Amino acid sequence: MKIVIQALILSLFIHILYFLGTFLSGYFQTISYKPDIQNAWQSAHHLQNKVTFGVAISPLSY
Repeated sequence: MKIVIQALILSLFIHILYFLGTFLSGYFQTISYKPDIQNAWQSAHHLQNKVTFGVAISPLSY
């Protein structure tokens, strides 16, 4: 029983490290992002005028 509790604690610790690392990575990317607004207008594309629809697949076929 002691080894099961140790495994659960280690698993919880690894999960906390993973989620904390993911959160901090996203946080620092958000803080350091500086958009280039002036040059963004030079590469703007126009939207298309026509719309095409695909074939509907029944959810039961999955």
